[in-house]
Amino acid sequence: MGVEEHSPLLNVLPLEDPLKLHKAVYNRIVRDFNDNKPLPVSVFTYSDAPPGSGLGSSSTMVVTMLSAYRQLLGLPLGEYDIARLAYDIERIDCAFPVDDRTSMPRPLAGLTLWSSSKTNEPW
Repeated sequence: MGVEEHSPLLNVLPLEDPLKLHKAVYNRIVRDFNDNKPLPVSVFTYSDAPPGSGLGSSSTMVVTMLSAYRQLLGLPLGEYDIARLAYDIERIDCAFPVDDRTSMPRPLAGLTLWSSSKTNEPW
């Protein structure tokens, strides 16, 4: 995409393009894990898979960013915590129509078996 964006130090970034996923991850981390205090961070990401390709690239990107914040802040998040956060960020925060087959397995790596309820929630 070749997109670069700079923002003042805020505790909530407006969820708009470009980089809506990046902003949503930042907002969730600040709100849920940093006492709503802004974080002075630079986030650089790269992907060969284009957005909307159906390859799960957005889910993978969210998991990767969450994992980076986990390491930066020393957050006690396991792989299922990361999976749930990633799902919520895409489905709820960004209101993206997420394909459950591509969004859930990314943080769990490898073959993952899970079931979905009638409400379309994988938990």
